[in-house]
Amino acid sequence: MNTNRKVVKKTKNGDLLVISDDTLEGTANEGIHYRDFVKMYLGRELPDNSVIHHKNRKRQDNNMNNLLLVPSQSLHMYIHSLIKSENTPMVKAFEDWLTNWMLLIKENPKKTALDLLLISDKKQTEKYEIFASKNKSEFAAISEYSYAIQYSKFKVQYADKIVFIQKGNYYCCYGEDAKKMNQLLGWNLFFEDFMNVYATGCPVQNATFENNLTTNNISYVLVDQTETRTKKLLDRIVIKVV
Repeated sequence: MNTNRKVVKKTKNGDLLVISDDTLEGTANEGIHYRDFVKMYLGRELPDNSVIHHKNRKRQDNNMNNLLLVPSQSLHMYIHSLIKSENTPMVKAFEDWLTNWMLLIKENPKKTALDLLLISDKKQTEKYEIFASKNKSEFAAISEYSYAIQYSKFKVQYADKIVFIQKGNYYCCYGEDAKKMNQLLGWNLFFEDFMNVYATGCPVQNATFENNLTTNNISYVLVDQTETRTKKLLDRIVIKVV
């Protein structure tokens, strides 16, 4: 990997800004959007529906050490909810996962960002499960981490469809998906605290659920829990794509 590559970018004033990609940094005042910095750093277009997270929450600080690529806005909001609640171990877990994802994207230009997201998640989950085995009281938080990551992966993969993910005895959807279900089928919205977004859902055993989706021409994905667990954490798989 060539760490001495130079990137040339025009500022709003028409000046040329030369940046070394191993020290890529700048501020909004230089006329370069933070998405541009991440794109130049990675050397490729950013994945669809991805957003940029500023770790110190200062949007003017566009040093690459402060920028993280996040696969979806719902996951971005969840990370901010963890920051707000001062859940430092969980915030660090997410930041480590996303930092590793960005490195994998940069070092593997021929692989899709989604495939690399799965690889990064596997490494982080294995690391976090070791932590879980030593800290029993943290299991609930780790389960939330696993659920949020799984939902994010499926939503990135099926961004153009409503993703229903099984959580216990319910199928749940989040954010814009939840708002669409509220508008189209009148499902009640509630605020999911740990995901920090609006959500809605219905019982898995609801007999008319899929018929109503089909009647209203709604494209959707069903994600079910499996009996298989990665150690203590539930696995989930796609069972239907319509």
